[in-house]
Formats: sequence, structure tokens, C-alpha cells
Amino acid sequence: MNRNRIAYLIALVGILIWLTLEHRARREQSREILALQQQLNQITELAAKQNDGLSNLVTQTHQLEIQKAVQTRELIQLRNEISVLRTNEIQILRNGDASSAGTASDGTASTQNLTQTAAANQKRPSRLEILEAYYWTENRMIDVTKQLREKVDGDRLEIIAGNNLRGDPEYGQAKTLSVLYRYDGTTVTNEVREGELLVIPPE
Repeated sequence: MNRNRIAYLIALVGILIWLTLEHRARREQSREILALQQQLNQITELAAKQNDGLSNLVTQTHQLEIQKAVQTRELIQLRNEISVLRTNEIQILRNGDASSAGTASDGTASTQNLTQTAAANQKRPSRLEILEAYYWTENRMIDVTKQLREKVDGDRLEIIAGNNLRGDPEYGQAKTLSVLYRYDGTTVTNEVREGELLVIPPE
């Protein structure tokens, strides 16, 4: 009888020990799960903050690009206006010189006319003058004035707007060729897109 009681007590103690260990293991597991959940929450919050920061950075970059494009267009317009003013001033000075020459003596005027006529017969200047030319995108601009001047044939210019003018200002972006020219004393601005034919004077 005593042996049975002892065996029963031993079994009972074993069960209690097992229950105690099981409870402790579950408690440790719950702690680990809670810690992992907290870490996951922290990672989620950090990712959200990084996404917000990246979104703000993209927005600021886009705004800067827009501002740069606007400034580029304003710069081109300002250069065109300066060229027009400069052309007008030159025309006024030439008109003043012509008026002064008309008041000179007949002999002097005749000599000058003969000299000018001879020079004109030797080489007649082109009626077309390229003042400024730019091949540009919203972000970058290339000065192609020299290249277009070299393409003038007599009083006419025919050229296709493309990267062969002086390179590609910005790969993968739409490009425009803007030309400020003077024809028969009249200053005009013309623009064509990449791949289009520019004809000056227009037909």
C-alpha cells in the first residue's frame, strides 16, 4: 500500500513539474511574440516615415525641375528681347548715318555711291541674318547659332531640327529649335520641334 502511494506521489510530482515547465515555456513564448510584434510595429512606422520622406523629396525635385524649366524659357525670351532691342538700335544708327551722308557734298556722295556700288557688285550680302539659335529642352540648352549661320545658302535656310546640329542637350526629352533672325531688316522668331523642317523665310 505504501508503495502504491509513493508511486502515486511521484507521478503527481512529475505532472506538477511538467505543468510548471509548460507554463513557463508558454510564458516565454508569449514574451517573444510580444517583442516581435513591437519590433514589427517599429519597422512599420519607420517604413511609413521613409515613404513620407521619399514622397516629399520627389515632390520637391519635381517642383525644382518645373522652376528650372520656367527659368530656361524666361532666359530664352529675355535673350530674344535683348537681340530685338540691339537690332533696333543698330537700325536706328544706320538710318542716322544714312541721313548724315545725304547732307554731304555731291562729289563726295557720288564717290561713296560708286564705291558702294562696286563693293555690292563684287559680293552682295545675304538678306538673311541668323542672330541667335538655340536647341533646347525644358532643362538644358545648346547654342547652335554658328551652325545655322554656316547652313545659310544665299538668302535662304533649310534645315531639319535634330541632334546633328551640335549634339543632344538631354537624352530622351522633347527638344525645340528656336531661331531669332533678321530678313530684309525685319526681326522674326521661329520655332520647330525635333525632326521638323525649318525653312527661312517661310514659303
